[in-house]
Amino acid sequence: MRQLVPALGSIHSRLFDVANISEDDFCGTGLKVHPVADFFPLLTGKEFDELCEDIFARGLMNPIVVLADVILDGRNRLRACAMSGKVPAFAPYSGQRSDLATREWIRSQTSKLR
Repeated sequence: MRQLVPALGSIHSRLFDVANISEDDFCGTGLKVHPVADFFPLLTGKEFDELCEDIFARGLMNPIVVLADVILDGRNRLRACAMSGKVPAFAPYSGQRSDLATREWIRSQTSKLR
């Protein structure tokens, strides 16, 4: 899999800033966010701080799932990796490639956490 994220130092501060999120380039990573994933709000405040602390202490336990250059699951984990100084891990989406199946997979993954 090609290198998906530039050096963390160059995007570190932008990953934390929720106001800097763009649909076409997620915090300068060159990745887009799937519209269904983008429907769910980003973590902020105490919830995001706790995720950062957990990733700092134990590392990233679940990789960021991508399909080509689109993040399907893991936007908050990607930001938390940058904030905690950990290198993010990526995994390719391995489910069915139909639009409906991808959308259902994203909803299922994200709703488990909310």
